[in-house]
Amino acid sequence: MSFNGELTSYYPPGYPFFLGAVQWVCDRLSIPGQLPLVAGLCQALLGGWRCGPWSVSGDRLAPERLGRSWQGRFGIVAGVIVALWPNLILHSTVLLSETLFLAVFSCFLLAIVRALDSGAVRALLGAGLLLGLAALVRPRSCWYSQRWPSPRSSCAAPGCSGSRSSVCRS
Repeated sequence: MSFNGELTSYYPPGYPFFLGAVQWVCDRLSIPGQLPLVAGLCQALLGGWRCGPWSVSGDRLAPERLGRSWQGRFGIVAGVIVALWPNLILHSTVLLSETLFLAVFSCFLLAIVRALDSGAVRALLGAGLLLGLAALVRPRSCWYSQRWPSPRSSCAAPGCSGSRSSVCRS
């Protein structure tokens, strides 16, 4: 609903569904009226949780020329940057959709990196599902899906004869 009380499709349903689930849990735990506090705690957990996918993806996307020991450090640096970025810290404590979106999109990033490595259709479908969930929270994420290479163009599919990208290393 809009601020005028009229039905609209402007606001995506993902974040209200998240808040509804948090409210349902609050009702089951007999703590009504605590939605802002509990939702803020859930978002703080999501804010910390999103560092993991960035660490693993950073480790996987590190340039091969660095060597294996530096690739692990590359992932740790990526996770630390996400953990200490001031804007992300501030957004994780405010009731806004950014924290939920970034947590789901971080999982999508990890899923698409792993799917492109394996080339499995099931993994690609899982990554697409996560991108769809991110689009339910913030439709802006549909723009990102047009920028990702297809499995054929990045040579994740078995038997592909094109050049390999940094996403798909063997």
